[in-house]
Amino acid sequence: MVRKHITTILAILALHLISLPAVASTQSGKGFPLNPGSHWVYNILEGDTETVSITRIINVKGIPVVEVVHNDEYPSYFLRTRDEIYRFDGLPGAGEGREIVWPTLLLKVSPSVGETWISPWGDPPLSFTVQSEETYTVPAGTYPGTYKIAYRPVTDPIYQGFIWYTPGVGFVAMENNHYRSELVSFSISDLLPPEPVDKEITQLMAQFGIPIGPGSSDTEESGFSNIFSRDYLAKLLVPAALFAAFAIVLIWVLKAQRNIDLEDDPGVSRSEIAFASAMLKEGLYSDAARLLQRQIVKNPQWPDLAALLGHAYSEMGRLEDASLELKRALTLNPDLVAARLDLAKVYLANNDPSKALEELEAVLGKHPEFADAILLRGETYIALGQTDRAEADFREALKINPSFTEAQEQLEKIKSEI
Repeated sequence: MVRKHITTILAILALHLISLPAVASTQSGKGFPLNPGSHWVYNILEGDTETVSITRIINVKGIPVVEVVHNDEYPSYFLRTRDEIYRFDGLPGAGEGREIVWPTLLLKVSPSVGETWISPWGDPPLSFTVQSEETYTVPAGTYPGTYKIAYRPVTDPIYQGFIWYTPGVGFVAMENNHYRSELVSFSISDLLPPEPVDKEITQLMAQFGIPIGPGSSDTEESGFSNIFSRDYLAKLLVPAALFAAFAIVLIWVLKAQRNIDLEDDPGVSRSEIAFASAMLKEGLYSDAARLLQRQIVKNPQWPDLAALLGHAYSEMGRLEDASLELKRALTLNPDLVAARLDLAKVYLANNDPSKALEELEAVLGKHPEFADAILLRGETYIALGQTDRAEADFREALKINPSFTEAQEQLEKIKSEI
């Protein structure tokens, strides 16, 4: 369990290693120039600096992939399609088995305020939302037209980070509760970037020999665990481990029915919410609900609190309370995918599959390859008596994620009942 919590926390911190902005542009200066020879310098982690350099373009099975080196040592790889930018933490198509690397959908080529997307290849999948367009100042300068982009795991709505992206410059800042980096200087080369690839990512994954679905969360080198460079892992492991230990101590105290009086300030509130999230993972739903109820009184405008409390109520069997909290969370933030999925589950538990289907169609309308939502829609079709559609959904979920055991089990259950 400890390893599970550390992995979750490190996964969030890992995204801050995405220190190269995305979106290529050839001549106009719009977007991010993936020109070989360009470099960026960031202030990070208590005064340390990181230099990010584009070193070369590599042709991988006919596809131009941009190599990016961090501090002249740790490479990652970027690929631009017509509409999107992807990052790989190893050269795609170069390894087999445990060495297979999965893409992260970092950015849309032309982002707009309110736009959302999910990067489904990872454990957990990541959700991105363009929150605003603003003027933003960092040591490198002041940049109008900067997009503030929030990201979070879709299954863990309490953890959230932010990146500030300026077309023509790149990512000018990154931040979460444990980390911040700011752009100090940058230089764009006159060399031309590669042309965008006129193929969908699923076609490219097939061309690279990458299975269309996330790697096993139990594999050390898959998912988020290989997103870290060794240098950053050493720096981030200690605070993450301390956080996990703190959560475990709090859980133990609550199990022992002891009282804790946390101070009423925003920092403590955030920590208490994070502890409640950890307790939910441990199955301590009533203890988590007590913490969340107290925090909602103080912060009724936080949609994450309502989403977490709704999840706790759902697991406790308090379906009416769960429905109210989840609906409130979605009123405050309609893009909370995890809350919408939880609400669909509540409708299913209340024998209302038609409403569950409405929620799932809303999710899949924006994220058509979200395997968890497809699986749940298949279960909803079962409740509606539409076995053929359910079977099609379970097969689709397995196509997206071949290791999806729940989908396989549902298919086998359908076959056994024929």
